Amino acid sequence: MWSPDGQRLYFNHTPLKRIYASQPGVYVYEFLDSLDGLYTSSAQGGNQRRIHSTSLGSPELAPDGAYLYYEHGTQIWRIPAVQDSFNSAAAEQVTNDPNGAFNPSVSYIQNRLAYQAGNGSGIYITSGSGGVSRHIGAPGWHDADWEPTDSALAFKSFG
Repeated sequence: MWSPDGQRLYFNHTPLKRIYASQPGVYVYEFLDSLDGLYTSSAQGGNQRRIHSTSLGSPELAPDGAYLYYEHGTQIWRIPAVQDSFNSAAAEQVTNDPNGAFNPSVSYIQNRLAYQAGNGSGIYITSGSGGVSRHIGAPGWHDADWEPTDSALAFKSFG
């Protein structure tokens, strides 16, 4: 993900420890799982550092960079930004969908959050800070993305 000013990148990353051939033509990749997490770097890839101790599911940065939304425990959570890092201790659950909530998409003016329900029933919308959700997309709709004026959503559909 790009920072709103285009100066930083945020990404899930597990550093590679080594690659070796276990037998001719079969290669094994070993990762440094202890260094798994959310990382940031400059737009050119330099100054890389870990800013969260685990990778985050489907991370989505709010357009103003104030919050990072992500999946955890079949729900969507958000953590506030603090300069170029995130305050994990202040994480708050945004959705409470009994079927689970996945693939968050934050509107550009950040007052709405679209997500995919876990039972395949489609797309729902709630406030960017949580609350009652409303079903707006048919079964099979998934991976919603807000149009820049917040007047429409693009999505993928199965059939």
